[in-house]
Amino acid sequence: MTLCGGDAFHLIPRVVRAFKGSNDKIKKQLGIGFQVSSITMTVFYILLLYIWKNTFTEIKAPVALELIIWISALIRIVICFLPQNNWCTDEGNMKLSVIRNSVFALTGIGVIILYVVSGNKYDLHMTRMVAAIIISFGCYLPVTLLSKKMPKLGLLMIPKTCAYIWMIVMGLQLLFR
Repeated sequence: MTLCGGDAFHLIPRVVRAFKGSNDKIKKQLGIGFQVSSITMTVFYILLLYIWKNTFTEIKAPVALELIIWISALIRIVICFLPQNNWCTDEGNMKLSVIRNSVFALTGIGVIILYVVSGNKYDLHMTRMVAAIIISFGCYLPVTLLSKKMPKLGLLMIPKTCAYIWMIVMGLQLLFR
């Protein structure tokens, strides 16, 4: 729900733009949608941390690793709120985009490490979560950093979304085991 809700903030204005064309109101809605989506993706990775902690209760996450995940996530969220991001403009702010996505990559790496540590414990195959996270970041980062110059890179959001769906399915399987 976190991902769907966050993505709806930028997907709905995209659909409206496709049918009615662009205007200042749509640009603003789309920019706010990108901001909300960036924040909800970060929250999703914090949720993955807690899914890991609740699934593998006998494995203790190193305190430093948990701090890295939390601090990097909070830094990204704070950066997302900075008006200098220029979310509602066509230009954006490439410097802040690089910074906030580098910090986000650190969050993702921290979560990856946790799922590597748990491996295949209880025969849950959570190493697949590692693959899904790597795929999602591998598709997301080029789009956020290069799509303004190479718009066709936006197509990488399709496999990114598929990787997220895969993560959600793995999480749901944990609920119903």
